[in-house]
Amino acid sequence: MTNEEKVGPNSTDSSCALIPNSGGLSVEDIKSQILDFSNSLNSTYRLSLSKCHQPDKDDFIYLLLHLKKNINAILKELDEPKCRDPYEFCCGLCDETIFVSPDKDIWSTLQEHEHFEMMYYQFLNSSLEILALNTIPSSRNSLVHENSQAEDTVEEFVCTGESNTDSGIDQQEPEPSTSHSQENGNSNSKAESKDNAVNNFRFNFNGFYSELVQSKIYPLSMMNAVQKLDKAKYYTIMRIGPKKAVCLICHCNLVTTKVNKHSLTSHTAGQKHLRAARQDITVEFLRTFHEFWLKQEPPVQAHQIYFKFKKSLTEVKCELCNEHCLISEIIDHIKSDVHKINVLEPHVNTAYYLVSLQTQVYGLNEGEVEAITSQQSTPKKSIAKTRNSKTPNFKKNDSLLVHNIIKSVENSESDNDDLIKQLPHRMKKHASLLEISNIVKCGQCSIQIKYKVEDLRHHLGFFHDNMGYKYYCDLCECYENNERRWIKHNLKHSNHTNLPVHRKRTLGEYECITCKLVIYGDEISLMRHRTMKSKPFMKAKRRIKLPDDIKNLLKSKESVEEIAEILNIQAEFVVKDSQTEQCCAELESVLDEYFKDCEVYPFGSRISGLGNINSDLDIFVDIGGSFYGENNQDPGDQVTIIRKVQRVLQKHENYNSLIPIISARTPILKLYHAPSKLKYDLSFKHGLSVKNTEFIRLCVQLQPMCQKLILIIKKWAKSIGFDNISNYALSIMCIFYMQINEYLLSVKQIRELNNNKQAKSIAGWQCIDYVVTLDEMKTYVKTYDDSISELLINFFKYYTKFNFSQHVISPLLGNTIMRIWFSEGETYNLPPEMSPYLDQLNNDDKEVFRIDSHMCIQDPFDLSHNLTKAVKQDTVSRFQSFCKLSYTYFEELK
Repeated sequence: MTNEEKVGPNSTDSSCALIPNSGGLSVEDIKSQILDFSNSLNSTYRLSLSKCHQPDKDDFIYLLLHLKKNINAILKELDEPKCRDPYEFCCGLCDETIFVSPDKDIWSTLQEHEHFEMMYYQFLNSSLEILALNTIPSSRNSLVHENSQAEDTVEEFVCTGESNTDSGIDQQEPEPSTSHSQENGNSNSKAESKDNAVNNFRFNFNGFYSELVQSKIYPLSMMNAVQKLDKAKYYTIMRIGPKKAVCLICHCNLVTTKVNKHSLTSHTAGQKHLRAARQDITVEFLRTFHEFWLKQEPPVQAHQIYFKFKKSLTEVKCELCNEHCLISEIIDHIKSDVHKINVLEPHVNTAYYLVSLQTQVYGLNEGEVEAITSQQSTPKKSIAKTRNSKTPNFKKNDSLLVHNIIKSVENSESDNDDLIKQLPHRMKKHASLLEISNIVKCGQCSIQIKYKVEDLRHHLGFFHDNMGYKYYCDLCECYENNERRWIKHNLKHSNHTNLPVHRKRTLGEYECITCKLVIYGDEISLMRHRTMKSKPFMKAKRRIKLPDDIKNLLKSKESVEEIAEILNIQAEFVVKDSQTEQCCAELESVLDEYFKDCEVYPFGSRISGLGNINSDLDIFVDIGGSFYGENNQDPGDQVTIIRKVQRVLQKHENYNSLIPIISARTPILKLYHAPSKLKYDLSFKHGLSVKNTEFIRLCVQLQPMCQKLILIIKKWAKSIGFDNISNYALSIMCIFYMQINEYLLSVKQIRELNNNKQAKSIAGWQCIDYVVTLDEMKTYVKTYDDSISELLINFFKYYTKFNFSQHVISPLLGNTIMRIWFSEGETYNLPPEMSPYLDQLNNDDKEVFRIDSHMCIQDPFDLSHNLTKAVKQDTVSRFQSFCKLSYTYFEELK
């Protein structure tokens, strides 16, 4: 009996069913052959292959790699979703039937039809009535359905997405004709179905992104790594260019040297992202975003890289055009002339993905796009004029850029009343956010800003830093990364005034629009920049040299001793200043009227002995018994409290410039206290920061030389500037250095001395109850008898050679911990003192210690907190380079 005879039409044995295009083989036959080949390959073939000559081995390697490729392709296909049924479409213009088999892409097959382009053109011009295609199910399905059956079939086809692979088309099953009767024969039913079953073919895609869109902006390898961390159902990060990505739930712009799996998972592992991924409103935004784009055809899908949701589920913003529109208006906006012109801008072709696919919406092919963009760019003749006449033969890749340089502020002598004219050219776009009347108010943040150009630039710098500008001072030969540091640099350095008179005439701030570079210099600086063949900040490394402030600080032992003593006296004066106590009492009195049993706790550098008269006053406000982290810990509760306190203090004349910072790890409310002229940072989460301050104050009292070291290191670091290394992190680094040399006790040793086995915990982290006197604890530390200059040299020497790539600084233990021990699957190596950290990993709101940073400093109590989690490799290299330079410079002077 043949295979055909074995399997009848009603057979239920699927293993014996014939597989199409397999030479008449059944499933069972193929299984048997694969198994026989696998067994032979593992035993007989394997032994023979290992003994053959090298030329034969090379041939076999090629054949086996080819086999491996085919096996991987089969495995990928078997792992894909269930294949859809075949479908037939009937063109509404020529009545030709288009058959789409299960293994073919519906979109690609329909494009081969002669009337498709005409119909698609009509679609782009919103003439949807011509886009009528008659849909007929495959002949192997029933052609006649009752109303309920037809609706069920459509619902499964549209909602489950089983009818498509990469680009299924959202279709609507036609309503059966009311004149149709079940008494009609099958011959009539097919004809009537064909005539009446009109499908409003909308070019909508359901359930999957097209293969090209998926591979470019949602590559599966990266998306799978992200989803393992944030557990989100929909893609949370969108890759919009080779160096750009956008987080769809944090609304962060991820600008890196290269968008790869590491850069995306580094952001995803952050607490801001993970908290946002758990919020219902964020999930709803994400779902709405993807559901809209999944229903569009590939050219329209490709435009999603320009759009972001803005505060509402119905409103989006096109970042490319800087325009807001409703979701229902997105297609109209994409087809608008403004958006089209922006998409065809030459810089968009290099900065964003899928531009060639996006332009298909306008009926343009890749060649036409290149022609348009080349016309918009500067002609080659103008490039030739800028070349050096002495070098006539230029290679194609050696041509110079055409640098479009303009003055940042056209009229710097403008009347102070016209603040907009005094803003740099690069900020004019963001100046529309400002509402200027008697006061200046930011429409984006709803906060008031001082009526000064410097304050406006500081504020707009937060938006501007996302534009990708760099800052270069040609006089000092140094780069800065953001607007705030750039302003500070221009105010601080004396090199800007030490110029000949003839150079000062053109000295000022300029912008190269081509390179997105802000330049401070004169005509000579601009001429030097114009002759560059590429963007200078892409290749040039920042020249590392000690600033004059550091040289003055380290010019002699006596200088170091004198400065350290002055800083120490100022810090202790601030600690004893009664103004802090008065400010806290006043704040508690004001808030107590609205919040019963409210208590305030000052902390930070003014309390620990590491501040000065200009230091901000940090205050923890205990509202509702939140000191120990038992109440009001939810991010939503924190935002509510901050808003309430803000409204209360706004009514009081002593408190001005209230700015809530609710996206921080610990949300705070910044404000200015007019009578004391102090800036406050109010936090409301829990009192762990108060305990941190107590610990640091204990360290500087146990070892007075530690206080001088921290103060002088803070001054040293401030003169250089290290991104994302806070003063608190520098203080812990100093304390840790003295711990490993036994000049200070570790947190573990202090707990043991105070018999703190059952010490109270704050937010799950064990703290210290100090029961032993300070004098008694001093007997357990070594006395430091040398000078502060010697201690400073040894500090620089130690951290110059410190292996930040492998070790974590842990003041809890007073020793280093291997970084790899914090990774998943390796935590069993952590010492017993880390048990609180391991316990909190089992909680729903767990926080993982970030080891993806290039510098790891663990908080003394909150063991999940890496104080330098945002530090990049460039900052670590600069820190160690300046440590080495300072050490060498100081040694040479001795």
